[in-house]
Amino acid sequence: MMKKCVLLTMVWLCLLSGGAVARNKEGVAYEIHFDSDTIQTYPLQQQLQETYEQLMQGIQEESSYTVLTHNLSMFESEDVRVRMQQGTLQVWQGDGKGAVVKGKLAKWKACVAEVEPRSWFASLFS
Repeated sequence: MMKKCVLLTMVWLCLLSGGAVARNKEGVAYEIHFDSDTIQTYPLQQQLQETYEQLMQGIQEESSYTVLTHNLSMFESEDVRVRMQQGTLQVWQGDGKGAVVKGKLAKWKACVAEVEPRSWFASLFS
C-alpha cells in the first residue's frame, strides 16, 4: 500500500513539474488626455508608441521602468506634458479636457511570449 502511494505521488509530481508557463509582458500603462480641440487621436498615440520603442531598444526588462522615468522629456513636445503617477504614464495635450485614451506601451517588435520551465526539474533538461 505504501509503495503505491509513493509511486502515485512521484507520477503526480512528474506530471506537475513538466508543464510550462507562457508569460506575456504587458508593458507600461498610459493615459492620454487630449486637447478639447483634438479631432484625431491616432498621431499622438503612434508618436508615444514609437518613442517608447526607441527608448527601450536593448534595455532589459528589469531596467525599463527606471529608463522610462528618467527620460520622460523624450515624450514631451511644445503642447504635450508627461509625468509618471502610480506606474502609469500620464500625457496631457493642450488643455487636457478632450477625449481620454488608455492603453499599454509595449515593445511590439519583440513582443513574443516567453516560455519558461515551471520547475527546477524541467529546467535540468533544458
